[in-house]
Amino acid sequence: MFTMRTIALKLFRAAWANVLTSISIITISICLVMTMSVYIWNANSQMKADIQALYGDMDLMVGYNPDQQQLLTTQQIEDFSALPGVTQISSVSIAQTTVEQEKNTTFYTVGVENDDLVKSRYHFAVNLGLNDAVLSENVARIFKKSVGDSIEIQSKNFVVQEILPTMKGTDSPNIILLPNTIVKTWMNNSQPQTVGMFALIKTKDDLAKAIGTELKQLDTTLRVDIMSDDDLFKQNFQSLMVFMVVLSVFILLISSVLLLSTFQLLFYKIKEQLMILRARGICETS
Repeated sequence: MFTMRTIALKLFRAAWANVLTSISIITISICLVMTMSVYIWNANSQMKADIQALYGDMDLMVGYNPDQQQLLTTQQIEDFSALPGVTQISSVSIAQTTVEQEKNTTFYTVGVENDDLVKSRYHFAVNLGLNDAVLSENVARIFKKSVGDSIEIQSKNFVVQEILPTMKGTDSPNIILLPNTIVKTWMNNSQPQTVGMFALIKTKDDLAKAIGTELKQLDTTLRVDIMSDDDLFKQNFQSLMVFMVVLSVFILLISSVLLLSTFQLLFYKIKEQLMILRARGICETS
């Protein structure tokens, strides 16, 4: 009585080369598809690492556009902090300032706090005092400044405490970091209860989008940016995903064609042997 095991053994003995070829094709196709899957997983991990390197620990940035001429208030920051899933908030102000009055050059100046969240975002390490400044590498090169030098901003002198190196794969921005308490006084409509133009928010895992929706419900005029939804990263990752999926489909199609051709050759040989046996009268005809 024939079983699947005996039939398989007989088939292997009759055409072991074809069977090994079929097994090799299946193994190679599985390895290639798994390689594509691992590559996609690594690409996703790399995308998260790039976002982390660029934006630091923050997951959301919420505030008002400059044309709205409105600042976040202390009460709003308290409301943001009360949302479930929010772990840390840091206020940021942005103003266009005149640097080195005799050169009449203007740059965007960012007012920051001294917490770990904003430090991870702008990649500086020092604690800024009221008379301290941090310059990007490009600004330091333009004004020929180094650590310890004095730089005039809005007719006030600040001491350069740190120069931000250019991140790999990016251009050095024209940016100056000053204490938030200084910058927000230079902004229009500045009031004692305001804290800045934007707030950087760190959330628990996978809650950024849900919290972003809640922030919009608190104030529909707020601008909420989710770092994981950065268009550049998403477009690159989606293009990579499409390429990998198409490539995997082609691998499966080619493997299927090769398997079909191998089995057709195998069955053709078996059919040929049966025809020879029948011609010799060994195999009973129906």
